[in-house]
Amino acid sequence: MPSAPLNTSQHTEEADLGSGPDERYVLMGLLGEGGAGRVDQAFDRHLGREVALKALKQVSGRARRRFIDEARITGQLEHPGIVPVHDLGRRADGTLYYAMKHVRGQTLADALRGLGLEARLALLPRFIDVAQATAYAHSRGVIHRDLKPDNVMLGEFGETVILDWGLAKLRDQQAPEMITPMPRAIVESAGDHTLDGQILGTPGFMAPEQARGPAEAIDARADVYALGAILYCILTGGPPFTGSTPLAVVTKALTEDPPAIAAREPACPPELITIAERALARDPSERYPDAGALVADLRAFVLGGLVRGHAYSPWALLARWLVQHRALLITGALIVAGAVGAWWIRGHADEARLLEAAQAEAKAREEAVDAILDEARAGRSLGWFETYALKLISMKSPEVEARLIEALKDEQALVRRLAARSLGGLGSQAAVPALIERLAPGAEADESIIVEVIQALGIIGDGRAETAVSAARSRYKQWSHVWLSTELAYKMIPPSPVAEAQRLDADAWVDRGVALVEKGRYDEGLVAYERALEIEPDLYRAWNNKGILYRRQRRYGEAKAALDKALTLKPRDQYALINRTVLHRNRRDSQAALADAEVAMEVATTLRPSALRNRGWIYMDLHRWDESLADLEAARVLQPDTRQTHALLGLYWAGRGDFQKAVSALSLALIRDPTSALVYLARSRIYRQQGRLDQAWADLNQGVAWEPGWPELLAERGSLRLAQGDLEGARADLDRAIALKPEDGVRWAHRAILLHGATGEMVAARRDLEEAVARAAPADAVLLSLLRVAVARRLGERLPAPAPTGEVIWHDWLIEVMTGRRDPITLVSDVRDADDACELALAVKLGERDMPALPQFPKAPSPSALACGLLQILEPYKE
Repeated sequence: MPSAPLNTSQHTEEADLGSGPDERYVLMGLLGEGGAGRVDQAFDRHLGREVALKALKQVSGRARRRFIDEARITGQLEHPGIVPVHDLGRRADGTLYYAMKHVRGQTLADALRGLGLEARLALLPRFIDVAQATAYAHSRGVIHRDLKPDNVMLGEFGETVILDWGLAKLRDQQAPEMITPMPRAIVESAGDHTLDGQILGTPGFMAPEQARGPAEAIDARADVYALGAILYCILTGGPPFTGSTPLAVVTKALTEDPPAIAAREPACPPELITIAERALARDPSERYPDAGALVADLRAFVLGGLVRGHAYSPWALLARWLVQHRALLITGALIVAGAVGAWWIRGHADEARLLEAAQAEAKAREEAVDAILDEARAGRSLGWFETYALKLISMKSPEVEARLIEALKDEQALVRRLAARSLGGLGSQAAVPALIERLAPGAEADESIIVEVIQALGIIGDGRAETAVSAARSRYKQWSHVWLSTELAYKMIPPSPVAEAQRLDADAWVDRGVALVEKGRYDEGLVAYERALEIEPDLYRAWNNKGILYRRQRRYGEAKAALDKALTLKPRDQYALINRTVLHRNRRDSQAALADAEVAMEVATTLRPSALRNRGWIYMDLHRWDESLADLEAARVLQPDTRQTHALLGLYWAGRGDFQKAVSALSLALIRDPTSALVYLARSRIYRQQGRLDQAWADLNQGVAWEPGWPELLAERGSLRLAQGDLEGARADLDRAIALKPEDGVRWAHRAILLHGATGEMVAARRDLEEAVARAAPADAVLLSLLRVAVARRLGERLPAPAPTGEVIWHDWLIEVMTGRRDPITLVSDVRDADDACELALAVKLGERDMPALPQFPKAPSPSALACGLLQILEPYKE
């Protein structure tokens, strides 16, 4: 008799949960922790047994609703393969929890790690247990939606238990949250973690329809796909799809078949390969209808029966029949001999049918593409662009690519844009020449399509496109919408081979240097500029670009020499003047910066908005607020859609203490350029100062999603984690920041101050600061040395004062204050913000001087400000 469906007539509401005594459970140690909850080993005093206690960390209503549903659904699934739930409640502080059986053992993921095929196949009975438990859940109308090896626990005494039913959905009932179509960028860290907020599931184990949505389209076959992916892991030692980001993994699942199991593990039993491939079919209709059907084939394999859908050879059929019917050997031989002939005849007929079916399928795909493109031409696709693009990507085939390449020249702009987006998602190498052709001058007038084409070429990553993409971006000028929207895509396109570069002239070497620098390959870019100067020593472009590169590397002395040389070769040049203005500001030489800014304003033509922004920023440093606002507003009038102007207006209003206007301006900047990690960082700092920690956290994560390799964001997020009591999360972020850029001394200093110093690990802080000073860029050397001196004195050690370097004037003045050569009162007017005030206070403290009165700043110090963080943790020390 089939199992009855779960009781869904009444829902457990949070108000129904009693606030039971917190003393019932005694926590004994952390078992595991994720983004939403944590699981502790606990002792249940009422029943005298150990349990696993899962508690919810998040406070959002949706998270709490899902947590209750998870406990309730799991509690009603009474099966040996599903962990029993004993209790659901709410603590006095409002934290939701539920208690469940504590299963000791290891996850299937851990058990598979490092095993050979024979040892992995020994785990097949455990996998059948998983499939059987899933089949039971399906019989009760429950779909797990997050099956993976990490969610399967292998107990010490033969138990096989499915964990984590937090994403479970009742069949024929809308899930508590809508599953939306996959966005262009998944805001989540790379790895095999469950995606939440956009797509529910785990890349690598998530069915294609689960990524596409909507929720009502997901049924038991999504779990069948995940079971197929787990079986794939058992057979090959790894998941069907891998990638550097969740988006890359999901895109492969939508567009590709998994790598052939037989190619990865030739010794695999063919029937198991057939079972896995059927379960992993991209088309749900081609999979097993539910886990029960999958279990039936698994049992048939184990018992020596026939697996449905497997193409047995005649000899394999004979061997299996003989195994099952040893007593009827002679009769069986005659019967199988007759079957052999029938199978051969059937095989030829099947081959003809397969060829006919393949031709029909290809024609059907062409017709499906044409239907979608006709929808776009008719304008009926408005609002469905992303869905149509995903459908086209999921139909990957040569016929689809050919149709889309033709569509790049369609009369309708929306069709051309859709074709470019889809070809990029398909990773179509065949489309590269046609996409490059769309970037030729005059070939495409629509900027949005230029952006789509460049982004498609970035995803494909073919070096043939580098020159054409660089030229197209240059036509639209730096800081334009096209330029900003294609920065990441351009970085993903490899530069031309060095062998071709040997034939370049001086200007071409500069162009190559620009391309390399834009891709973050600074050392190679510098070599290219040097090659240009070997050919033409007085080439202005090479000197100007060297100055820009040195400034980015925080080598300010060399940057100034290069830009001085550029202006000697081309006096009053607007580009070099603006570049040197920015450099003077970085060096904290406000008077020199203002002087260059005034000249730039006189000569600027095409760059007048940039000149206005720079002068407005310098006025902001000097607290000449009215003049700053006038320049920034003038720049906004000239370029109303530029991210930089709105971002600077955000900083202006933050400096004036009007945080509402600051957030509005930064939000406008993100509308202009939603990929700007720098603006997300700035807005998150304001949110944090206002106590809006959820928004601050969201902005930091969004910034990390766009710039996962930018350590500053990780340092900021680590600081926020620590403020919320998440020590291990903070440590992970700060460690990762160092791993991403170990040559950057500031990253070591962040960990020293924000983590080790804040937790009282002063010896570890000193060790990190030693590394920081050893790796410091010239512009950072003095400040980092100052921090090291402060920590050493906190430990009772005395280090000499660092020597001035001339790189950053403000830093050299701090050393003069510390050593008594400068009165700190003389620097009060140069204090720009609260961060400066902390640095001056630290120098005064080290010099044992009297602290002058400083102005009050509405802008609080940035959470990752090094001197401010150090001042908060230093106790008065004795000489």
